Amino acid sequence: VLWPANNKPIQEADHFLARCGDIDLAVIDVELLHGLPLSQVQAQTRGWLERVRPSLTVPLVVYTASWFWTAPAGWENDYPLWEAEYILSQPRGGITRSQQPEPPKVPGPLSAGWLTWFFWQWTSGGQPLGAPSESMDYNVFDGDEAMLRAFLGLTQPPPPPTGNSCQDLHDRWRNLRSDPIWWLNPFKIVELQAIEHDATVLGCAWLANP
Repeated sequence: VLWPANNKPIQEADHFLARCGDIDLAVIDVELLHGLPLSQVQAQTRGWLERVRPSLTVPLVVYTASWFWTAPAGWENDYPLWEAEYILSQPRGGITRSQQPEPPKVPGPLSAGWLTWFFWQWTSGGQPLGAPSESMDYNVFDGDEAMLRAFLGLTQPPPPPTGNSCQDLHDRWRNLRSDPIWWLNPFKIVELQAIEHDATVLGCAWLANP
């Protein structure tokens, strides 16, 4: 999250680079003014991005919303947009995947200056999956899984085993957990939990030390 009150975007960027480790995606969350004009916050955002960009080979994404980013700065389309545009908020923690917007649905007005979006956070009231939380943010990508993998520079994982032996279940569990794409899709947690349930029913020993 950019903290405009610091007025030190370069220092914030250096702090991020020193701690981010091995990542598939870098996102700057911009939704605070701290009493500053939007133009100054936009300038800080660009300073952060330009500081980070030479040091990373992964996509740099700006997370913001049309209610906040109300005027274009002129450089927006140099960076992919993660648009926060909620279409559902209630019941908090009770919104499910079945309510996810599907093509050709798109966010309402995009943050000013951007012509396209890559990610859309469409609710903060999603049913929590695999996390002790009241609710969870749900997001969609503007494309299919193959396009998402190409965007992130990730290869397609090998086909999972189809059997139901303990070894097959372990291999499916391991393959899913080792695929970087799974952390972007909380619904894959349900798949993990289903595998673990089947393994428990079979009494698979690997559950004790996966």
